[in-house]
Parts: sequence; C-alpha cells; structure tokens
Amino acid sequence: MVEKKPLSELLPAAEAAPVSLLDWRPAYGGILLEEMVALLRVVRVIRPSLIFEIGTYLGETTLQMAANSRAEVHTLDLPPAGHADFDPSRPDDPELDVYPEVPGRRFADYAGPSRIIQHFGDSRTFDYAPFAGRADLVFVDGCHHEEFAASDSRKALEMVASGGAVLWHDYADYAPGVMRALDALSTAVPLRHIAGTSLVLHLA
Repeated sequence: MVEKKPLSELLPAAEAAPVSLLDWRPAYGGILLEEMVALLRVVRVIRPSLIFEIGTYLGETTLQMAANSRAEVHTLDLPPAGHADFDPSRPDDPELDVYPEVPGRRFADYAGPSRIIQHFGDSRTFDYAPFAGRADLVFVDGCHHEEFAASDSRKALEMVASGGAVLWHDYADYAPGVMRALDALSTAVPLRHIAGTSLVLHLA
C-alpha cells in the first residue's frame, strides 16, 4: 500500500498555489474536481516546460494543464475507431476503461492558442525516446489493466527530468490493476498517495 500524505506535506508551496479552470466540464470517467485542483497545484509549483500525459480521454486534464502552465503538452491515447492504426483487440472492459469516440475533443474544440500535441498509439510500444529525461511532469492516466499501468509507470520514470514529478490517477479500489502496479513499484521508488484523491505522486 502506498503511504498517504497531504499534498501540503509533500509540496508545501502547493497549498497556496493559485489555479484556474478553463471552462471546466466534468465528465464520467474523468478526473474529479478536487483531484484536478491538486494536479494543477503540482503543475503550478513544478512550472514545467514539457508535460507528457499518458491517457488523453476527452482531453479535459490536457487542456487544464496547458492553461495552468507555459508548457508544451504532449498527450497519448489509443487510436480511436476509424483511425488507420485502430486495434479492435485492445482491452475492452467497461468497468475499468472508457474510450471516447474522439480522444481530446475538449482541446480540439478550444478556440484559443494551443501548445498541445496529440499522439496516437499503444502506450506499451510507443517510442518515448525523444522525451527521455526531458519531461518536467508526467501524468499517467491510461489503461487501468495492471500490464498497462506497470508499463506506463516504467515509461513515465524514464521520461521524467531531474527535479520533475510523475503523477498517477486512479489509485483506488475501483482500479485494482493500477493499485497492484503502484504497490509493486513503491518497493523500489518513493511514491506517495495524495490524501483526499486517487492521485499518487513521485518527485524525481
């Protein structure tokens, strides 16, 4: 079990960090408001130049991270139906994962300036080499199956820069694969479960 701590103890400056929500639109399968605020407080404190997100979904988190930083934000999700690389054999468990018809719809609809770069591919085989050691913040919110969560975690740790942070979503009973993957990882890497959320934090 990953040890639980208040964000104020893990990153004292985060407690007073102001955040802004750009046309906030909560949705089923997305991040809760209190989790979004915690995530964005980490973003504000870290002040990233490059963010990598594994698991785009609707793109709400992607958009809010971009709105609360000056970072170039890269986001990765499985190709949707109709995409040339769509794989119908992908995990299909509605109790664990949700797949939107249009990944990233929220930032695609946004009319303002964007620093968001969208990628499609299987997170287990995607080429992360250009981002190795360069991402000031990595947000892992992809497939909840243990195999994916463990692989995504390894890739995230390879990408994160010194002084940066990795955040995972869905460390909760409803996602046992994520919990097993992070419990195993916590024996080798310092992880902390942010109290009041399903977020887990690693400071590099």
